[in-house]
Amino acid sequence: MKQRLKQLLEREKCPYRLARSIALGAAIAVSPYYVVQTWILFPLSWLFSANAGIAITILWTVNNPWTMIPFIVTDYFVGHILFEWLLNWDLTAYNPVFMEWFNNKVTPYVTPYLGIDDFCLWCFILGG
Repeated sequence: MKQRLKQLLEREKCPYRLARSIALGAAIAVSPYYVVQTWILFPLSWLFSANAGIAITILWTVNNPWTMIPFIVTDYFVGHILFEWLLNWDLTAYNPVFMEWFNNKVTPYVTPYLGIDDFCLWCFILGG
């Protein structure tokens, strides 16, 4: 696998395009849009004239099942610290209807460990 990745990276002759491709793949990998990350990558790689093959390789290397949970937790807590603690904005009032069901099912199990009463979808999206 290391040799295949090296072949893929050596195929790109322009170092600026290679850097754009790696940066684009890494930026989309840490974004909170997990279901549509691959579909977001293709138009953005065309827009920034990046190599889509390298960008998708970086995306799938950075965001895999082992790193997905830490990314999700980090996205949420960045938004929670920014909006709830620093700005004192309560964005849970603007949650969609399905978040009430989610909070009823998940919160009793998570509150003793994390100390969060209700999860906020907007903290997750804006924190990412």
